[in-house]
Amino acid sequence: MDVLHGFGARETIVYLDESHDDPQWDPAAALRTYLFADFIEVDRLLAFTRPPTPSEMRG
Repeated sequence: MDVLHGFGARETIVYLDESHDDPQWDPAAALRTYLFADFIEVDRLLAFTRPPTPSEMRG
């Protein structure tokens, strides 16, 4: 994150996959890392479907 900030980034998207089947998995460490880097959570993306690329549409 420091590297991105060094290059002038003011916003970024951070993706944290929370769909683990492991009951021991805890996102707290990743979330602490983001907060330590002064990130703030603006919103949560609950689902995303990538639109097809032009080559996929021609298929």
